Amino acid sequence: MKVEDVDLLTLHGLNMREHVDNTWKCLDEIEKIKEKGLTKCIGLATHAPVDCVLPFIESCRLDYLNLHFHALGSYTVPQTRRL
Repeated sequence: MKVEDVDLLTLHGLNMREHVDNTWKCLDEIEKIKEKGLTKCIGLATHAPVDCVLPFIESCRLDYLNLHFHALGSYTVPQTRRL
């Protein structure tokens, strides 16, 4: 891509608890990318159930969160808790 940085680093497809758990384990390292100035914002896109995603929201460690929900619930997994 021949760029020095990106505006937005998105972790996409965190749709199962295993994906979310693995992301938590890597979050310190991912935040170092931002600290080095290689990205301005870090976020994730997910279809995961609310109970998997809520800790990210409560932690305030992400700049954005793309939740794939609509008025009728989740597209891909059962909704276990409503916001």
